[in-house]
Amino acid sequence: MDFPDARQLMTLEAESARLKKLLADSMLDASILKDLLGKKWRRLTREEFYPASQLSLT
Repeated sequence: MDFPDARQLMTLEAESARLKKLLADSMLDASILKDLLGKKWRRLTREEFYPASQLSLT
């Protein structure tokens, strides 16, 4: 293998690693969204959203 071939191989390997990372990130995003959309959401009460320990002004 001569120098131009080795350089091209290194470039292709770097591009492959970058694309694999993008794919993994995209799959993780899809998984998180799927989990979030599958949950049942409810509105928090004021007491749940602002616990009493955080309401004190001292």
